[in-house]
Amino acid sequence: YLSSVAENSVGLFVGGFASIRWGMITWSRPVRYPEPMLSFESALHRGLGRAIQHLEQPVDGETRALVLDACLNDRAYDSQIEGPRPTYLLEAAHLAGLTPTLTLGLREALQDADQDTEDHWSLQQRVELLVALSCDGDQEAEQTLNGLYLSQLDRPGTLLTMLEDAHFDLYGPTGLLQVVRDRATRRGDQADSWDEALLRRAREDLGLDAFGEVMEQARSEPDVRVYLEAMEALAEQARAERRPMSTQPINYVQARQAVDRNAPGSAFTLRSPRLTEEALIGLAADLEHEADPEVLWLLMVAFQRRTYPNAPARLLALAQHPDERVAEQALMVLTRVQHPEVHELALRMLSSDSPMGLLAVDLLALNFEEGDEELLRTLLMRSDQADDGYLHAFCSDVRRVAEAHPTPAMLTLLADCYPSQPCAHCRHQLLVLLTQRAAVPAWLQVEARLDASPETRTLMSKGEP
Repeated sequence: YLSSVAENSVGLFVGGFASIRWGMITWSRPVRYPEPMLSFESALHRGLGRAIQHLEQPVDGETRALVLDACLNDRAYDSQIEGPRPTYLLEAAHLAGLTPTLTLGLREALQDADQDTEDHWSLQQRVELLVALSCDGDQEAEQTLNGLYLSQLDRPGTLLTMLEDAHFDLYGPTGLLQVVRDRATRRGDQADSWDEALLRRAREDLGLDAFGEVMEQARSEPDVRVYLEAMEALAEQARAERRPMSTQPINYVQARQAVDRNAPGSAFTLRSPRLTEEALIGLAADLEHEADPEVLWLLMVAFQRRTYPNAPARLLALAQHPDERVAEQALMVLTRVQHPEVHELALRMLSSDSPMGLLAVDLLALNFEEGDEELLRTLLMRSDQADDGYLHAFCSDVRRVAEAHPTPAMLTLLADCYPSQPCAHCRHQLLVLLTQRAAVPAWLQVEARLDASPETRTLMSKGEP
């Protein structure tokens, strides 16, 4: 565990900034990190730079197994938002001494995978790691990808789609042409709506001229031309069936009808930016005397993204409603209200371990007062046992408060939230704000250069101390 190298309650991590490119590693001075301390496993799964730094120390079998597991199975908080992390994982594998056997492990994991039940992002990560290894000159990895691609041609599905992307990544225009030929052989004139995704990416990556040349060569082959024409017809049909979005204003009568219908689309109507001022005033007036919990919830939906036009007394009362959905919705609306009583409510909730405490943090975005950061820091220090969902929301809420009130104390707290934020994308957003305010502490400058997020690494590389 990383905490095993802690010097005291703050923690001393031996190591510093690493410049890694298979075998070239240089370390700077030791760096102190803020509490709470994290296990190596948590740091690795979150994609924190301190996990890479820890691997510079002698690695035992348990640590090596954790790194291998992180390579074979996606452990990110939200892979769809965070994006791939092959560079980070390959650095970890190299430092853990796994590079000689990693390709074999990835091949076996993909060969044994049941793509109908296997985690999509784990499959994607294994393919991405093989691509990265191939691009780094690993011929065994390249042969593995080619063998898997050929073996999947008669088994259309998620894995084949990923391998088609990998074929394009490795071989560019030549790879794209081969994928299109193989699709034409397999599909004939029965194109799939998902087929266009690779072509769109290829158009962006190659540029219009190079992409056009590949398509011109593909169309010169009769079977491929039939397939491409079928795909274009499918795309044209989809465009024709697409309904244009309405631009007509929604008045009070129409909004109230949506409330009374209480249909699946009612909330969508009430969130629409097309609601008129008259509609909003009317709905707010209705809210003042409504008693039905379901109707109350719907009426407040209209103010999730707009400022409530009346005094907050009614919303403050509804925030204590016995129906949790009503209370939560009232708090969401109050996050857009600036008022001393809203500030008092936020402090009461934060001090009482309210189950809706995360919304209480958001209440401070418009109602922050100097000193509030101490209460938020106390919550951060108590969060070491919290699940990643709570930590993600809490650290994101702190960022919004710091963005509205960038005091030195809030920016320090925001920096200390960095290792607790499980999402690499959200850590990058946090770091952008600190960079804009010239408030990135030395320990964070070191760690962020080794983060799993390529955008975070790039951001920090521009501001080396």
